[in-house]
Amino acid sequence: MGNRCESCGVFVSLETAEPEITNLELDEYDEDMQEIHFHGEMRLVRTCAECGDEMKEANIEFEGGPIDLAEHIDLCGDCPTVQQELWDNLEIEAGETEADERGEGSGRYMKTFIIGKLNWEISCPDCDFTAEGTIEAEEQASYFEDLY
Repeated sequence: MGNRCESCGVFVSLETAEPEITNLELDEYDEDMQEIHFHGEMRLVRTCAECGDEMKEANIEFEGGPIDLAEHIDLCGDCPTVQQELWDNLEIEAGETEADERGEGSGRYMKTFIIGKLNWEISCPDCDFTAEGTIEAEEQASYFEDLY
């Protein structure tokens, strides 16, 4: 149905809304308890430039890591978080998100990719350990699903 907005009744340009984090979890740590990975899902939405109604979406899975935990072990020492059965004390939190676009190719055959960026932080409630970073996930704009 193209970019025809049902609310406005006309063909419109699309804007990219701020990404929504629908899932963010820590994975199992490695055998030596030196690294950990995480995964999640991000929802990217294209909205009507005129009225702001959601018109298209893409749900993208992402993975991050490995995150080096050697500093955590040094800081925590004998804290319960280092023990295997209590490793779940580590927490991951989503920070700020932002959307961006990039083009690939040129002219008529140019592809547009929508990029979701997430700032994340892993922390331990038993010590001062924190690890932080940014992860990006992208989807080609033509693969977004219509919401109407």
